[in-house]
Amino acid sequence: MKSWEITSNVVRSIAFILLMTTHCLAQLNTNKQGFVNTKGRKILPSNSTLKIETATSSIACSTLCCILGACCYASYDKKTRQCILEESCCPQSELSGEALMMMKNTGTLQCQNGWFKKGNRCYFFSNDERNWNDAKSMCESYDSMLVEVISSCELDFLKTKATTYDASFWLGGTDIEIEGDWIWSSSQTDITFTDWSDGRPNNSNGDEHCLQMKRSYNMEWNDDPCYKEKRFICEKSKICFFPLKSHL
Repeated sequence: MKSWEITSNVVRSIAFILLMTTHCLAQLNTNKQGFVNTKGRKILPSNSTLKIETATSSIACSTLCCILGACCYASYDKKTRQCILEESCCPQSELSGEALMMMKNTGTLQCQNGWFKKGNRCYFFSNDERNWNDAKSMCESYDSMLVEVISSCELDFLKTKATTYDASFWLGGTDIEIEGDWIWSSSQTDITFTDWSDGRPNNSNGDEHCLQMKRSYNMEWNDDPCYKEKRFICEKSKICFFPLKSHL
């Protein structure tokens, strides 16, 4: 074998070793960053997808998810370098040999007393009743927001928990600005995932502009006058507690 062939083989071998080492370190680092990894699957974009970015590595993708507080899941496709950032903690996914799904590890997330943990969020179910605007302000005073429901698993959790209180609850939706155009008030995003009761919303008497989870409707959604006093649900997202390093 010629010397240049030997040199070429050595270079290829070294490059392969470095590539595998980098890959293993990337897997290790995303775990250290507070993510639980699932190999061979990627997120299917939906209405709860926050962003689709191009990233240089899975570490960079998980860092983007961590910086974006609302992000619960990320997936990184090594072949296309596509990084999908997902708000839902139970996103739909598909098989993809070159992909890696990364979920924020919420095992160490502690919610303060009186709050309940679900996924990467903490939820507060009030005992006091407030009108919708005051409920929104109360949640903001807790460094949170009136709850915004984005997935079926989050909805199921809220309905199950709310049922134990035997009461109706304000949610964060409103169409006060444009009749029939329902948005989440804090994020100013359109409400695309819904659980309206039959025949709702109907804007009865022309003044039903706030969203409630109604006890007598089996906790399905109803539009109601914002001035009425009800219990309310606040939510806050998990933040990343580790120091971020630049991998971009």
